[in-house]
Amino acid sequence: MTLHTQAVLKAFLTKPDSPAYCLAVAEALGLATGTVQPILRRLENAGWLVAVNEAPVPPTAAGGPHPNPPLLLPQPGSDA
Repeated sequence: MTLHTQAVLKAFLTKPDSPAYCLAVAEALGLATGTVQPILRRLENAGWLVAVNEAPVPPTAAGGPHPNPPLLLPQPGSDA
């Protein structure tokens, strides 16, 4: 397991009940989102995180059309 993956896991373990976006995790760790996103996908594929898509924000409220990023939550009962 890489040091970056360990740092991402630690970020989730320090606040296990708090959802997080990729951008928030990247900023908290001082890493690029291009580094964090693949790590989050691998952890999700391994069953350690679960992605939750929120209700879409209307384009007028968000300032233009864009997809909502998924929230990421620690998976209950995972061996993380």
